[in-house]
Amino acid sequence: MFIRPMQLAQEEQKEILRRFWDKDSTLWAKTGEEEEAVGRRLGWMDPFDRMKAELGEVTAFAQGVKEEGFKRVVLLGMGGSSLCPLVFSRIFEPAPGFPRLQVLDTTDPEEVRGCIDQGQWETTLVIVASKSGTTVEPNALFEIFWREMGEVIENPARHFTAITDPDSPLERLAEEKAFRKTFLNPPDIGGRYSALTLFGLVPAALMGLDVSLLLERGREMALGCRELEDPDSNPGWRLGAFLGEFAAQSRDKLSLLADPAIAPFGLWLEQLIAESTGKETRGIVPIYGETTGIPGFYGGERIFVYLRLKDTPREEGMEEFVNELREAEFPVYEIWLHDLYDLGGQFFLWEMATALASHCIGVNAFDEPDVTLAKQKTKEAIETYKKEGKFSVKFWVDPQSEIQFRPSRTLASSMKGLL
Repeated sequence: MFIRPMQLAQEEQKEILRRFWDKDSTLWAKTGEEEEAVGRRLGWMDPFDRMKAELGEVTAFAQGVKEEGFKRVVLLGMGGSSLCPLVFSRIFEPAPGFPRLQVLDTTDPEEVRGCIDQGQWETTLVIVASKSGTTVEPNALFEIFWREMGEVIENPARHFTAITDPDSPLERLAEEKAFRKTFLNPPDIGGRYSALTLFGLVPAALMGLDVSLLLERGREMALGCRELEDPDSNPGWRLGAFLGEFAAQSRDKLSLLADPAIAPFGLWLEQLIAESTGKETRGIVPIYGETTGIPGFYGGERIFVYLRLKDTPREEGMEEFVNELREAEFPVYEIWLHDLYDLGGQFFLWEMATALASHCIGVNAFDEPDVTLAKQKTKEAIETYKKEGKFSVKFWVDPQSEIQFRPSRTLASSMKGLL
């Protein structure tokens, strides 16, 4: 059943907010088993004190890396463990003397080889980032980078760092290999909700960013989102109600517009929204990086969010385009950032808004049934390839179509390079 948040009485809105801040799992869960699972994934709502306690160790580590003359940090991850660092690497410049951050969140052979061919292993630090420590792609990438670095570095372990959950296989691997450092993240925070945790803060610190300020901006936003008496003044509720209201009306295509300086933020938003809301044949479809047209090109299922950064250039024609959208009565929601460090607040704002929108359309924001299934099927395919040297994956084919889908030569060749 869909909920129309903008149609609710104020007392009903306040009740949803109260349940949210009470960490009431039944906002998303339909069964007792789901309630328990959701309850183990709500640590993102109040990570600030825990992360503040880690900042001294994080910044000292980053300073040590700088002082030893490292010039490049390569982060190996996938999805939630890599997208926040990817945003930082594309929006911020490293502080003077700090290494540049390069995020490798793909198994595309050309991109992997391009990253390796840059060499400079003596001044390269590799971060392996994985919440579960079992994700196939970063594990495969680790094997490649460990082998490549071991050919030219006498003690490659000093060039490797891990970010993972306690007691994960990655923690055990890091201990076995004697990694330079292992950061253990709170286990009650899911990957795509982990931007304001060690998964985001460690890479940011290695770039020389002010991680204390990033975290403080997140805390300030969370405090504003705790307003219960007047939901209209609660930024988390306002954005969540906007997304949820129109999704409940089948306006479920969200176009993300942004000023150029903060446009890469959409990379992180895309996964957060799609993976949190997209299940059970429902969801909000985020559209990032789309070329703008004229309002007449868009169907009635579209809504727009425009992220703006004060005192920075606008994309040419964007103001006029947004005005035309409003004149054509498309829903447009504007969000202003004072400076780049306001991204700390935006991470929390969108996490809360996405969770509330998921409640409105009746889905569990914190599970990922298709992701789990995909990991299982991928693992099975790889094990078959290891044993037989070929894929035995059966692809579903539309009987009305003449197109046959088979594992490509590119996929097979990339597997040879990764296994």
